[in-house]
Amino acid sequence: MVADRTGTRVPGCVLHAARMLASLDGGTVHPGSVHGAATDVHRLAASTPPFAWWQDGGAQ
Repeated sequence: MVADRTGTRVPGCVLHAARMLASLDGGTVHPGSVHGAATDVHRLAASTPPFAWWQDGGAQ
């Protein structure tokens, strides 16, 4: 589960949660129902550029 700086939380799979976390300023990740997923999200977000779905100025 990814939270923004206002505390709004959004669930997601590891890939999409990592992309959200990488794109948020002050975002945090919280454990959900899958053991170890929050750690995986944090690790993947560290190597994911912000707004990874944007390439060459357009959504992909």
